[in-house]
Amino acid sequence: MVHRPGRLLDIVTTMRNHGIEPKRVQFVYPKMGKEANTLLIEGIKGGKADLKILPPVYVYEENNEYTANMKEMLYGQQ
Repeated sequence: MVHRPGRLLDIVTTMRNHGIEPKRVQFVYPKMGKEANTLLIEGIKGGKADLKILPPVYVYEENNEYTANMKEMLYGQQ
């Protein structure tokens, strides 16, 4: 699921109320030093509790170009 970070607790509560256990969470930041503006969360129906917090994703470098990580996600191996 892709959502706003401020809704994390609501999302986790709703997932659990519907038998979906959150498994991985990752925050996406527009740039270093900025607040996260996107939340990525994955869950498994009927899963056991074991939440992993993945490393952050940064979209842009200071020069407003995509980060190497973002380029790889968008365009694959280069």
